[in-house]
Amino acid sequence: MCQSIVARTFWSNRRGEQPVSGKTMCSERIVQWGDSDPAGRINSPRAFDFAVEIVEAFFRTELGVNYRQLIQELGLGAPVVHSSCDYTSMLLEGDTVRLTLSVERLGTASVTWRVVAHHWMTGAQAFSVRMISCFINNASGKSVPIPETWRQKIGTFVSMPEAMTP
Repeated sequence: MCQSIVARTFWSNRRGEQPVSGKTMCSERIVQWGDSDPAGRINSPRAFDFAVEIVEAFFRTELGVNYRQLIQELGLGAPVVHSSCDYTSMLLEGDTVRLTLSVERLGTASVTWRVVAHHWMTGAQAFSVRMISCFINNASGKSVPIPETWRQKIGTFVSMPEAMTP
């Protein structure tokens, strides 16, 4: 199982952009029958579930807090306020998929997560999920700045340094 954090650096060939660097977090999982429709193809909404699972793992391993602690003990939330998914190839029941998490943008109170899924055997991309989470105070429902220690940790996963607001 790939549940380690790996460093990555690569060149983007779009519009002459500078090198892109930042950490990624990856995990592998098997597409279960319960993830699938009767024909054995992954149900489309499960891509979002897979994405939320790796973001939740990020909170636990990188920020040292699980969702229950975030909500009940710290009085914070980080709900998804926008999400989208591009599907590029089919996943079938029994397929092993590799999920890679990176941070596309880090704002004062928000994080744009990118989760890309690849077929483990072929390396073909299966889907790419983009989710924006906004940190909130649960009592007021209003956005709050990301705690500075967390912001620094999340910042090491930003794929492009200019995508981080001061």
